[in-house]
Amino acid sequence: MNSSKKDQLLLSALRAVASAVNRRDPYTSGHSERVAEYCDRLAISLNLSQDHRYFLSLSAWLHDLGNLSTPRYILRKPSALLHEEMEEVRVHPIKGAEMLAAEPGLFEVANAIRHHHERFDGTGYPDRLVGEAIPFFSRIILVADAYEAITHDRAYRPAVPYTAALDRLKEGAGTQFDPAIVKAFVNAMEQTEGR
Repeated sequence: MNSSKKDQLLLSALRAVASAVNRRDPYTSGHSERVAEYCDRLAISLNLSQDHRYFLSLSAWLHDLGNLSTPRYILRKPSALLHEEMEEVRVHPIKGAEMLAAEPGLFEVANAIRHHHERFDGTGYPDRLVGEAIPFFSRIILVADAYEAITHDRAYRPAVPYTAALDRLKEGAGTQFDPAIVKAFVNAMEQTEGR
């Protein structure tokens, strides 16, 4: 089997795992697929290499892998989470990264997963990283993940229209999100969604 077929087989297996994670919550069915698609649009607009696009795609597909350890009632809760429940949610990036950390070839993917909830201003989790100390792929996934969550129904709130979602990303630029990534994402989405 050639290298390209092996890469495709691995990606297919990882997509199946991500889909199984998303099926634990009916509101997130298809979530990882959409996040990966948004990440790829952004990667193309940023002119990332094929290798970087591949690793970003793996990271996006698996970014919520740690939710396998999150109790299902928390994932499906239709109201605000209690402090203890929020703490359970906050460990999912660590758990996901730990699942992949034993494989040296997946270090970059595990690192992206661990930090995909870090905020640009340092108020995110799990390590409260600031600005460019946050891995590049994590900063991309955070924007794509937020956009996907905002534009799709959740148990605790309805979806927001595309233009309002982009406005929310712009409002969070510099605090929650890397401003350069928000700008590139908005441009990429306006080229495809805004037609």
